[in-house]
Parts: sequence; C-alpha cells; structure tokens
Amino acid sequence: MIADESLASNPEWKETPPDATTMVHEVDEARATILRELRLAEGRQETAGDALDETRQARDDVQSELKLIEQQIADIDQQLKAAQADGKDVAQREAQLDEAALAWRGEKALLEKRTAELANLGDDPHGAFETLQGQRNSLLDQATTANENLIRAETQLQSIINEAPYSALAEVEEQIERLEQDIAREQLSYNAIRLLHNTFVEQTRQAHEAVIEPVQQRANRTLQRIAGGTFQHIAFDESLLPTGVQPLVADDVIALDYLSGGEQEQVHFAVRLALADVAFGDQRQLLVLDDAFTATDTARLARVIKILEETAERFQVLLLSCHPERYRHLKNVQFFDLTQLTAANAGEAT
Repeated sequence: MIADESLASNPEWKETPPDATTMVHEVDEARATILRELRLAEGRQETAGDALDETRQARDDVQSELKLIEQQIADIDQQLKAAQADGKDVAQREAQLDEAALAWRGEKALLEKRTAELANLGDDPHGAFETLQGQRNSLLDQATTANENLIRAETQLQSIINEAPYSALAEVEEQIERLEQDIAREQLSYNAIRLLHNTFVEQTRQAHEAVIEPVQQRANRTLQRIAGGTFQHIAFDESLLPTGVQPLVADDVIALDYLSGGEQEQVHFAVRLALADVAFGDQRQLLVLDDAFTATDTARLARVIKILEETAERFQVLLLSCHPERYRHLKNVQFFDLTQLTAANAGEAT
C-alpha cells in the first residue's frame, strides 16, 4: 500500500527507481543534526545551572558583608562605652558634643546623598527577582519540551528509515528547521534572563549599602536609650526586618520570641523610627502608633516618652491608646476622646 502511494505521487519512479542508499544517507544526516541540537540544548541547561550557583554565591557574599558590618557596629559600641567611662567634666562633654554635632552634620549630608541614590534605584528589585525566577522556570520548561520534541523526532526518523518515503523525510526536515528556530529563541531568552539577574544582584547590593547601615545605627542608638545599655545591637534580615538582639553580656543573637513583651515593643519601635528617619529625612511625615507600649514598664516608658517628644520635632506623631493616662505628662500634646467625639457626631446626626 505504501509503495503504491509512493509510485502514485512519484510516477517517474516506474522508469527510474530512486537510489535507496542516497535516501538513507540523507536520513542519517538529518538524524545526526537532531542529535547535535539535543547536545546543545543539554549544554544550555548546564549553563543555566551554573548561573544559579553564581546567584547563590552572590547571596553568601552579601551575608558575609552583613556580618562584617555588624562587627563594626559592635566595635563602635565598645568605643562609646569607653568614652562614657573616661570621667570628663561638663565643659569637656560640651566640647565633645560640639565635635559630635559637626560629625552629625557630615553624616546628615551623607544621608541626604544616600537617600537621593536610593530614590534613583526605582522600584523594589524583589519584583524583578520574582520575574527572573519565573522566566528561568519557563526556560527550563521549554528545554524539557524541546527534549521531548527531539525524542519524538528521533522516533519519526527511525520510522522514515524503515519506510523511506520522500514526503516523510521532507516533513522531518521542516521539524528540524522549527526546532532550530525554537533553540535560537531560547538562547535569546536565556541571555536576557542572565542580564536581568546580574542587574538585580547589583541593585540589591547598592540598596543594602545605602540603607541598612544608617537604619541599624539609628535603631541601635534608640534601643540603647530605652533599655539602658542592656543590648549591643539589633540583628536584621535582608528585608530590614528585626530578627533578634545581641545582649551586652553575650556573644550570640537572641531571637525576638525569647524577649519579653515590653522588649519586643521597644525593638519594633526603634526599628520603625530608624526607617522613618532614613526614608523621609527632613520631611515632616505622619507617624502613627497604636497602643505600641502596652507591655513596657514605667521606667522605660519614661525614656520612650522623651524620645517621642524629640520625634515630634521631626514628625507629626499620632498615638492611639486605651490608656491615655500613661501619656498625660507629654509636652505640647493634644488629646482627643474618640468615644465622646463619636457620641457627639451621633447626636448631631440625630
């Protein structure tokens, strides 16, 4: 039946039969081409794995840099303790304070510069990273599909070798051409993903350098003012969220879950205030605190109130609390009884 169809589509074969050896040779060449493309696809898959290893190595390098920064902060804390124990009088302290004020102005100028650099970074790079991960997974899926297509093509090629019809050979050649085009598109996609990944890594490094150090310094100073030197510093993760604290008398970081409720409140308040200072600088923004110190003891609450009074010079502070008596001695504060205001508004509506 196949022979009749072949003769019907190629009547000249009745007079001049085709050369079977030549046709088999052409089929062998087509098969060799498909195998070469399969090996190239496997090589690209291995290259993608190497790129993933490079990404993990870059992450480990960032973590090492963070540990070095934490050590530098600990050294600065030791210097501060030594300075407080030197026995200087008030005049010497005032002179030292003037020098610190000059240094503060220099740091403020540097902060403004870093804030401008941070603004130029654009959108959060985490979104680009998620897109990169999705594109990488898509590329792996495409490589798997291409491998499956090659297996099917090899099966069809074997069938062609057995039957040797010209039309089937032409179809395989068309499939090979389509596969070559797919492989070329996958290579372009891989190059684009690699460039996007390298850009993301660099932007992430610059963002951490510009933000994490000033946030850590401000949060540590605030927490030490509240806790009275109980803790050396606050530990952060890559998203600038507090993960724990290092006590003054220990070398290891303690997770926040092991702190008392009041200490957890104080850590979160110090971090929020530091983020606001770094993010907004001299801009007067609204800072809202909703019963943020319900578990804080009286002694530390007094220090918190002092910090809130200083903060009110830079921000508009809104305190929502079921315990207004704890904040009665705040200076230049205006109280609103929400219950009375709600009742009054309800009466006017009636």
